[in-house]
Amino acid sequence: MGGTYGDLGEATRNGALLAAEEWNQRGGVLGRQISVVLQDDPCDPERAGEAIEILVELEDVAFIVGPVCGNVSEVVAQTAANLGVLVISPASVAPELTLDDSGNTRVLAFRIPVIDSVQGRAAARFALDTLEAETAAVIRMSGNDYANTAATAFAGVFSPLEDQVDNPDARPRVILEEVYTWDQDDFTSILENVLEAKVDVVYMPGYYDAVNRLALQARALGVNAVFLGSDGWHAPSLDLLTLTGSYFTTHFFTGDTRAEVQAWVSRYRNRYGVEPNALATLGYDAVNVLLAAIESANTLEPEAVASILQTETFPVHDGALHFDAGHNPIRPVPVIQVRSTRLQFETAIQP
Repeated sequence: MGGTYGDLGEATRNGALLAAEEWNQRGGVLGRQISVVLQDDPCDPERAGEAIEILVELEDVAFIVGPVCGNVSEVVAQTAANLGVLVISPASVAPELTLDDSGNTRVLAFRIPVIDSVQGRAAARFALDTLEAETAAVIRMSGNDYANTAATAFAGVFSPLEDQVDNPDARPRVILEEVYTWDQDDFTSILENVLEAKVDVVYMPGYYDAVNRLALQARALGVNAVFLGSDGWHAPSLDLLTLTGSYFTTHFFTGDTRAEVQAWVSRYRNRYGVEPNALATLGYDAVNVLLAAIESANTLEPEAVASILQTETFPVHDGALHFDAGHNPIRPVPVIQVRSTRLQFETAIQP
């Protein structure tokens, strides 16, 4: 897998190949051994379209596990639709993967990772049910669809019911929303407002670099609220010491203590000599879901398999998933606690 993000493609490929190997060891699907044909798009839309055409027209492929990169999602989904093949992405959360220009759900396109709004809703449920928070602040990056989508979803779950919105004393409630820019270094004015609001939790969906700066300045000002975040926090450079006691949602965590997750980690480690990352895991899930749907449909006809995907529940590394009307997965969302020297699995939230 080439390009700037080649390592992401390699991890996804490894997970997908392991799933296919396991199915073949059990006899394949519909009495046939599974053959995996690889094409690389290096996150380039033009090459992605060409790759789909090669797979379909030269390799006679009817089902595609991909893409990985969000920026090629639309061309992959549209080209696949034009050629009548089914796409199931192990990584893309781009809306255009499963929605056409008119906002209608694409019949032959599905995704495996939870979308950003689901992370926001899961974080809100965790804040309400586990932390028993009554007040929250939301801090998000201006112009960032990822952060804004998660933040809006969080507020939608955490804020009071519709008949209470005009009551400022209603609880639970998001009582403060703040916005920063991508190049901002000084967050004093934002954090002074947070300090004054005395909220229980602060939801900061976004990326670890900005979160590190925000958290450091917040603690220095005396903000003691619990910080909550999203999978953009899940990086080796997250400031564990400053963010100790915080939590974030993610797609996969090798330290997840659930037995089925550890069984998956062990299988992957035995095959490749390293632990799986999120993309390897989602690639594995994508192939398993697809093949289970083909087996249930008892046919290699893409539209028939798509119909099964829309209506049934499928096994994945941490349990099971099903798809909503927009072909997005409904599956458990891991919540990770930040400790001073390590990350620790806390729980999994069912959206």
